[in-house]
This record gives sequence, structure tokens and C-alpha cells, in this order.
Amino acid sequence: MDTDDFYALVDAAGRDEDAYVRVDRLRITKEFLEGLCEDSDEIKEMSVTDIIDLMEGAL
Repeated sequence: MDTDDFYALVDAAGRDEDAYVRVDRLRITKEFLEGLCEDSDEIKEMSVTDIIDLMEGAL
């Protein structure tokens, strides 16, 4: 798929490029968090703020 095809798909969906990227990032983030919860009961019990703090500490 070339760039023109990508823009045609985005336009056909009634979205701009930023909206398309946001949806993709949301899906990736959801899958990442689901994986974390499957791997650790401790993480499953954490708040969003706690998870963000944990991730910031790892960067």
C-alpha cells in the first residue's frame, strides 16, 4: 500500500491521519496492558497512576 492508498482509506473512513494513529495506539496499549495483567496479579491490582509511575521509573 502506498501513501495515496493510505490517505484514501483514511478519507473513506471519515477520519484524519491523527485519528487513525490514535486508534492504532489505543489498540496496542490495550494489548500491552492485558499482557501485563496476565503476567502479574500485582499489576492487575494497580491503579492507572501506579502503572504510569512504574513505567516512568523503567525509562
